Amino acid sequence: MTAMIVGVGDLVAVCRVAAPVRAQSFRKVEQGEALIVSRTRGADVASRGE
Repeated sequence: MTAMIVGVGDLVAVCRVAAPVRAQSFRKVEQGEALIVSRTRGADVASRGE
């Protein structure tokens, strides 16, 4: 039982650390600034490089 509680606690800790890191990978851009190409295995993002 103790191992299960520790495991759940570890999972919660990892989620609390990973959520802000993942949120920083998204950035708003103005319309026309980036091209997003959706594919079956993810999406490619290209910017104008400015």
